[in-house]
Amino acid sequence: MTATLTRTEPAGPVTPPPVPGRFARGAGFLVRFLPAVVTAVITIMVLRWYGVSTRDIAAFAGYLLLAVLLPGTLVWRALRRGPGALPSDVAGGAAIGYSLEIIGYVAARWAGQPRLAPALPLAILAAFLLIKPLRRFWRGSGAPVPRRWAWGVAVVCLLVLGWTAAKFFRSHGLSWPTSGSPYVDMPFHLALAGELKNHAPPQIPYVIGEPLHYHWFVYADLAATSWATGIELQVLLLRLSLLPMALIFVIGTAVLATKLAGEFRTAVPWWTGPLAALLPLVGAPVNPYQGVLASVPQGSILDALWLSPTQTFGAMLAVAAVLLLIELLRDAGGAGRWVMLILLLVVITGAKATYQPLLLAGLVLAVTVRWIGEFRPPWAALAATGLTAVTLIFAQLVLFSDSAGGLSVKPLSTALNSALGHIAGTATFPPGTEGGPPAPIRYSAMDGVPFGGQDVDPAALAPIGVTAATGGTAVEGAAATAPGVVGDGLAQLGLERVAELGWWPAFALATLVLLLWMSMVGGAWAMLLRPRRLVDPGVLICLGIVAAGFGAALTFEHPGASQLYFVNSARPYLAALAVAGLSVATAQRRTVGGWFLGLFSLAAGACAVWAGHDLIGEPRDNQGFGSVLAPLAVLAGAGLAVWLLVWGFARLRRRVRPARRAWFAVWLAMLGMVAPGAVAGYASPIMAAVRDGWRDVPMDAEPAEVRPAIPEGAVEAGRWLRDHSTPGDLVATNAHCRTLRQWVCDNRNFWVSAYTERRVLVSGWGYTVTAHAEAARTGTVVNRVEFWDRTLLKLNDAAFQMPSAVSVGRLAADHRVRWFLVDRRTSTPPPELARYAIHRFTAGACDVYELPESAANYRVTSAD
Repeated sequence: MTATLTRTEPAGPVTPPPVPGRFARGAGFLVRFLPAVVTAVITIMVLRWYGVSTRDIAAFAGYLLLAVLLPGTLVWRALRRGPGALPSDVAGGAAIGYSLEIIGYVAARWAGQPRLAPALPLAILAAFLLIKPLRRFWRGSGAPVPRRWAWGVAVVCLLVLGWTAAKFFRSHGLSWPTSGSPYVDMPFHLALAGELKNHAPPQIPYVIGEPLHYHWFVYADLAATSWATGIELQVLLLRLSLLPMALIFVIGTAVLATKLAGEFRTAVPWWTGPLAALLPLVGAPVNPYQGVLASVPQGSILDALWLSPTQTFGAMLAVAAVLLLIELLRDAGGAGRWVMLILLLVVITGAKATYQPLLLAGLVLAVTVRWIGEFRPPWAALAATGLTAVTLIFAQLVLFSDSAGGLSVKPLSTALNSALGHIAGTATFPPGTEGGPPAPIRYSAMDGVPFGGQDVDPAALAPIGVTAATGGTAVEGAAATAPGVVGDGLAQLGLERVAELGWWPAFALATLVLLLWMSMVGGAWAMLLRPRRLVDPGVLICLGIVAAGFGAALTFEHPGASQLYFVNSARPYLAALAVAGLSVATAQRRTVGGWFLGLFSLAAGACAVWAGHDLIGEPRDNQGFGSVLAPLAVLAGAGLAVWLLVWGFARLRRRVRPARRAWFAVWLAMLGMVAPGAVAGYASPIMAAVRDGWRDVPMDAEPAEVRPAIPEGAVEAGRWLRDHSTPGDLVATNAHCRTLRQWVCDNRNFWVSAYTERRVLVSGWGYTVTAHAEAARTGTVVNRVEFWDRTLLKLNDAAFQMPSAVSVGRLAADHRVRWFLVDRRTSTPPPELARYAIHRFTAGACDVYELPESAANYRVTSAD
């Protein structure tokens, strides 16, 4: 044995890596944050273009940063015991910041000191500045975020901004005339924001005495922001407050998909985040039917971003809650994470009612699968499930007082009344709507005037399907209901329509609707390529949310189609699953042949949709199941052809796993089938804006004789009344109908309480608990039910139509009314009104009257 000795030379001095200079560090910082900076600059430019002042933008940005984002992000990092990747910190920290803001404002409002609400976030900032161990949380983790990922998410945020400008900002102006025809629910949201700004506990502000059994926490955010910044609630609702919520939701969805596919620190494809953020926004169910806007109800997220503030707020919070749950169930415990989970669950209870049961369903699935797979109780998942169940029960029993808000059990109703149902002949229509039985005709008992103030002879023949809103003798025009064809048991389960049609066609149609919903993103099926990924807690939670969302939409019915918010709520998690599945399927397959395979599959799917369009032409109602199935058969045939072609080509080339390649091609073809509808859905408002203008375009092109829902001068008159009254003052008005078409009164009239920020004796009465109960009792549409307290309504209208010491005095003495707001389009105030009320202000078609202190002492005779 010989040994070889080698001499080791002493190591020289180690040269440390060069420290980047100040300029280099600044340039690196700028490059890192350039996507956010570009997005912010473009957002400011868009807001200025649509009438938001520089002062309001600066005040809102400062409040958002100092009262929401910074405090929330610092608490998020501290309770997680360290920072994470910046997008994750922003998504989670914003949700925590909003939650702390809501709790702080509700407490301050209850204490009668709403201006003190910012004290909580400011105290948090002070603590993290002054307490030395907490200062380290001001620094990020330094974890690199792929530049293409960041730029991709920024592009999605800008796409949201562009769609917002084209679809919402252009038709919802801040001044007349585009402020006169908003989406029907926008004055409702504004009225509730005014209620939360001025009262605690809140109640329905547009009809006295009605409880507010609704998810109202987002209106507390609007109120808190208005108190802190002085920005008008109208500007916050229509321009500012929902924009950061929507963009944070986009970031959170991107982070969720990245977390399911791996983490930022692993080799996850950069496109996972941007694609997951994009798909739920623009993805549409496959629609092979020519001339049909949507094959099935879509539950569009883009449509709901601004039209439903509660949905947007709840979506942002729910994504953060799911991110926390994934960490907890992946054994990343810690008391801090549990504290944040409890905080988010509590706030979600009042943010949006749909999310709590969906989170519970996801957790139940995770508990079940892990318990069976591991042969031991998953204690973290069980604890999270228990917390979610407790908050759900609390919300239902306390916040909503066990009120369903119009939601009823009607299995398969959504499927039977979809576009497929119309083609197949299974759709039904509520009374008073086009295609349905006629609704009762109601006339006012006062001078033969239906609401809306236009003269008509009560004996005259009114159009069928008319409902005027109140007060007198009913001329019954409702069609008689046929004798029951099913037993009471099926009727109680809401299955009477299913039994009439037959079980097979009803469930076949429901299956088609479910499959078309699943087609919105396609690639979720690719998770099956790696079955082990299916037992990941994050995947299980998302699967449970998707299953519960689609199942609830098929089980329940709502007069305003609000069951589709379950589909809306499930779409981000379906998209995250799809993108995670696609990342699995594309692993180690980035070759020229792979790109060609992908493009071929996408093109084949798109061509199959266009072929389906031409197969039967434009469908009509009641054509039968054949017209439903024929275009779908074309899609199925295209998928089979793609599978066979790719499988055969792979076998000829002796590729490994040809079936796997074929299935991957089919999944891409499904995305190709979605592409035409997605592009058309997004491009439609953009093209309309290019064609008709980007500003001051009414939301709905109505005939000239139909009046705007909100009169000219409503904003000015409402704000004048607000500025010259106290929050406890009660207002009376003669405006009860949002619109009046062919003597049909739409009772969703909310603008008086929206702009005055005051409670109204009775304006409209839509969306109230009693209105839903009356609609269920009478079998009519909820926005057309008559007012239930005819005595009160008659007294209210008498003061405007026949003012006297008696009528005005009783409003002042019995109901504490202090102000009259008159819409002259409804009825011109008679000269006698000036004898009993003081005319204070006029703007456009609106007059404001003040009742003097002596009004309560007006003589009331026994004849009343």
